[in-house]
Amino acid sequence: MTKEIQLSKQLFFDECKNSLGFLTNEYGFSAPEAILHKEVALFDTIFYKRKVAVECTYDIRDKMPSLYIVKLEAGKKPDCYRVNKKGEVVREYLTALLMARGVRDLKLDIQINDQNLPQQQIDLREYLLGNAKLLRLYGKDILNDSTDIFNYISPDKGDRF
Repeated sequence: MTKEIQLSKQLFFDECKNSLGFLTNEYGFSAPEAILHKEVALFDTIFYKRKVAVECTYDIRDKMPSLYIVKLEAGKKPDCYRVNKKGEVVREYLTALLMARGVRDLKLDIQINDQNLPQQQIDLREYLLGNAKLLRLYGKDILNDSTDIFNYISPDKGDRF
């Protein structure tokens, strides 16, 4: 593992832990778990509850974060990427789930004004804090371990935004 990837992984983990720490402190999610997927140049930071997980993914090559909600199967992440063998969506972007439910105010309008931080870290923090805001405003059911939001989305690719 190169030093750059290790530094990025640690930075991403720390930013996720700080921006989404309320999941653990206020809603009983697990402490975050970090996973490196070398073969696809991704790493994840995952907060688990009993039925759902919040998964922050970082694409190392593109330097792009994503935030997914995962419907757990027997308390574990499903083996599939998005749709399980039964045809059910089990992993989807938070924003796509909220839009499928009818939420239209999805602005991630968080602005960090810290000239001491590199722009990549500012962008990451703004993204994570923006998603944390969306979870608090529109995802109370997710925070309370409900999988009902998955009822609003179809396994068809047409529902993806």
